[in-house]
Amino acid sequence: MHAGGGNDTAYTSLGLPPHTDGCYMAEQPGFQMFHCLKPATSGGDSTLVDGLAIADRLRQAHPDTFAALCDPSLRVPYHHTEFGQHMIERRPVFSLADGVSPADLADDRLGVADIVSRVHFNDVDRAVMSAQLAPPAAVRDMKAFYTHWQRLLDAAMSPDLEFRMSLRPGSVLVFDNQRMLHGRTRFDASSGRVLHGCYGSRESFNARWRARAGFPEWSVRNAK
Repeated sequence: MHAGGGNDTAYTSLGLPPHTDGCYMAEQPGFQMFHCLKPATSGGDSTLVDGLAIADRLRQAHPDTFAALCDPSLRVPYHHTEFGQHMIERRPVFSLADGVSPADLADDRLGVADIVSRVHFNDVDRAVMSAQLAPPAAVRDMKAFYTHWQRLLDAAMSPDLEFRMSLRPGSVLVFDNQRMLHGRTRFDASSGRVLHGCYGSRESFNARWRARAGFPEWSVRNAK
């Protein structure tokens, strides 16, 4: 933790709602890892929610909201400031898979995994929906946007979609940051909880996976 949390709630003892990291970055991290060095004495459980399960729930219950959040033109602004930097990026909540268009969303032959390739969602880092930062479609119909956003929040916070775990010393949690939302429960700030974290790029992961899958063993060893 940082004294006072700095400008990031991750460095406080507060509970964190489900989110994906780096929505404000031009290249959102593909993978994230947490290494538990010291757990909290109480609280501090890690939580995961499958972003595709959220998308599927919205598709079934609110197809208009699912369509809006898949709209490539509805690019939600996210931002972060730190050490003299102001990072801003805009992206849809659900990025469509290659070859999929908004016209395909109602096709019952396609599952949500066929439609959505990546998930970008962090309500805490969402920027002000101003005319300068927000997509024109959202500004023209702000009431509709916040109706869709509230439905998204409700789905993301659904208890039946949450997987909760307590990381112990030496435990390592690795997950897809462009699919899985993560969070945590509130914990005792005086407990000395220590988690180390890092990001990994999807490009590097895919490159190594292709090498192991399609090249001789010796070529992989030589690449180490």
